[in-house]
Amino acid sequence: MSRNTATGYPGGIFTTGILTLNGSSSVRHNTARLSGGGIYTANGITTLNDTSSVVGNRSGYEAGGILQKYGKVILHDSSSVTHNASSSGGGIFTSSVVKLNGASSVSGNNARSDGGGIYIQDGSLTLKGSSLVENNTSRRAGGGILSEGGTVTFMDAASANSNTADSDNDGSGSGGGIRLKSHACLTGAVDGGNVNDNVLGNGTENNITGASMCI
Repeated sequence: MSRNTATGYPGGIFTTGILTLNGSSSVRHNTARLSGGGIYTANGITTLNDTSSVVGNRSGYEAGGILQKYGKVILHDSSSVTHNASSSGGGIFTSSVVKLNGASSVSGNNARSDGGGIYIQDGSLTLKGSSLVENNTSRRAGGGILSEGGTVTFMDAASANSNTADSDNDGSGSGGGIRLKSHACLTGAVDGGNVNDNVLGNGTENNITGASMCI
């Protein structure tokens, strides 16, 4: 699925059921004027297996790669969401459940505003295995992950490294690795440990910003 353009959303695939990408299949280089450049999951389950990918998609507002309102998005094996771009949630924008397993990755994505890699809005993100959130950028907050009232859980050897917030260095951004807002909950993350080498646009190390409010 490649090189489609939508004046609204999504650029690539809209699903309310079960969508599974296997092997080396990809959703790539699609464009949505509004949201969900690659995939819009309105319900159901979207699963990436093997080396499948969502890569190089663009949107004007939320989610360059995957927009998820309900249901689940699950990455297994060495699947990836890479080099997507949007205003918020360059790679993934979710208000539901996202799980990264195995050696899956969200990397090289860009947000013109917040959440370079993943933007969580009252949803949950769980990272297991050796999954990675790395080398993502945001012009404002949350170079790797921005959680607005959501829950982020790190397990096993999962990590968030080498992400950048405030990429234009105008002083408006924070949380090079992770930015927590609105009573967000963060567990299993260690500043300087599995969340490391994240920076602001001026080169200052800034791994985690904001207080974790777990109940």
